[in-house]
Amino acid sequence: MAAPDTLSRIRSEIDARLRELRPAVAEYARLEIGAGALEESAGSPRARTGRRGRRKAPTAVTRPKAARRSPTAKAAVPTPRLRGPSQRAVVAALREHATPDSPMTARQLADATGLTPTAVHGVLTPLAKRRVIEQSKKPGRKAYALPSTS
Repeated sequence: MAAPDTLSRIRSEIDARLRELRPAVAEYARLEIGAGALEESAGSPRARTGRRGRRKAPTAVTRPKAARRSPTAKAAVPTPRLRGPSQRAVVAALREHATPDSPMTARQLADATGLTPTAVHGVLTPLAKRRVIEQSKKPGRKAYALPSTS
């Protein structure tokens, strides 16, 4: 068995490296959010700004009556719109690190995104309800992954 001082030294080196890399992980999440925002706005007219430089809400576009679906028609499954930078960061981390066979816990997502565990939990519930992510049970705790495409 290794000496306690060796284990302490290794643990302190790991902790130092984690502290060193945390800003890079947070920057990665911010860049993913920015890239997602650019993809969403690609091809769309430039958003008008109101007072204080805030973006105005987009106006609703209505379809012609012939193109509207009847209430009984089965809707195609749309790609869900991610609401906010935290949701985009969590989905980006799941896309990057998780698989259905190896899902991520909320704590792992917090570490990967730089978000607080409370913020991650606040994001996971609505994403799971909207079926953007799947919740699976690891022994003793919940874990999350993107739905399998099969």
